[in-house]
Amino acid sequence: MDTAQLNALVQGDITSISAAWQDEVAARNAIAGDGIDTVITELFPGVDAKLLASNRDLPNILQEGASRYTRAMTRGELNWEYEGEGDAPKGDPGVDLKPLGRNLVQDATMDALVSGKFAFYPHVRADGKRRLTALAGFLWPVYEPGDVNEIAALLQIISYRQGDKTLHSVRRYSPGLVEVWAGLEDWTTFPGAAPQTLEQPHARDRLPVAFRIVGRDAKRQPEGIAQTALPAFRRYVKFAVLLAFIATRGGFEERVVKSDYLSKLATDNPRHPLVMELKRVGVNMIRLMDSGATYERLDPVVLGEYREQEAVARADVRNAMNMPDTGGDLSGEALAEKREAYTESVESIAGSVADALTEAHELGAALRPAELRPGWRVNLSPRFTRDVMVERKQLLEEFKAGLPKSVWLSGLQSLGVAEVTDAHIEAALAVEEADTVPVPPVRP
Repeated sequence: MDTAQLNALVQGDITSISAAWQDEVAARNAIAGDGIDTVITELFPGVDAKLLASNRDLPNILQEGASRYTRAMTRGELNWEYEGEGDAPKGDPGVDLKPLGRNLVQDATMDALVSGKFAFYPHVRADGKRRLTALAGFLWPVYEPGDVNEIAALLQIISYRQGDKTLHSVRRYSPGLVEVWAGLEDWTTFPGAAPQTLEQPHARDRLPVAFRIVGRDAKRQPEGIAQTALPAFRRYVKFAVLLAFIATRGGFEERVVKSDYLSKLATDNPRHPLVMELKRVGVNMIRLMDSGATYERLDPVVLGEYREQEAVARADVRNAMNMPDTGGDLSGEALAEKREAYTESVESIAGSVADALTEAHELGAALRPAELRPGWRVNLSPRFTRDVMVERKQLLEEFKAGLPKSVWLSGLQSLGVAEVTDAHIEAALAVEEADTVPVPPVRP
């Protein structure tokens, strides 16, 4: 596909690209260290610093979910095996993965969670050294018309500050070519500008990047599970902040102090030490009024409904992230289903990362055949998955050694074996109880 056709495809999709980029940035900001502050500022425009400070202890469960995935991946095991003919040659993937593997896996995992896509780029730097990097910024695949499984090119958009301006750098990776547009004030104008071209002779019939899509939305565009969970996370933050606010403002009984002196003092000088000391009893628990005034005591606000809304939103976030402790009170089949979903999600991302690293090594071998050799396959075994498999094997050995079948099945279910149902466990338990019931002797 020539440059003019690629430009036409991008220009026809500018609106979708901009919207997807905005959604991805929102997900990244929510997961970041100041994610709670960012979401609160969006939900409650004009909020003062005191409200932000008072809610900084709110748990960022979206960040917790993403961290759980990245820990499982980065603490896992990266290895490689030779699948070519003959003996394994030198120049295996360890040349790149031993010093950089952990960072590459972590970056790719976070990108997969946030955007549903990631890419590795083997290239030669200006100093002549070969380098393997995980592409940063916003990535967007340009599909062949009518076929979302055939990628004609990959866009990379990076924003940066220069003085008081925000500028953009756009790169387009296509078979045999990388085009670069730098210093753009409006990234959408790049199709009409002349790019710097970097020939990629080692990848004439393929993209010079190892690009993977790990999740799609209903429109078949890339989407990460963190993006899917973002609406629920925003609801969670909103309800949690409202719960804290309402509990502070209306969750306590008010105490009424009727005193002409104190009422006048509070009116004339609200920050008088005596007035401030009186209010130390609790936030908004004191109401000062003159002795001749009348006052109807209001009951505290019932917080149960607000707590339930916050709990439901929290559970929705964990559901969307496939976190196995969803809701905190699951057991049996429901818990097994969640753990299986989490395990499958981790394994799916691990498989995509390993495949992409394998392809990146092939591209690197074509780029610098004197340093790398093709024919190697990279494998990635997440830490969580390995531990689960070990525990399943241990349970099997204990079952062979006499562990009751009901206990064995219950253990497998808790480790995410969804094929084991509560009915299986109950049936095994019934058999065991029948075997232990003493049979009365038969009288002659």
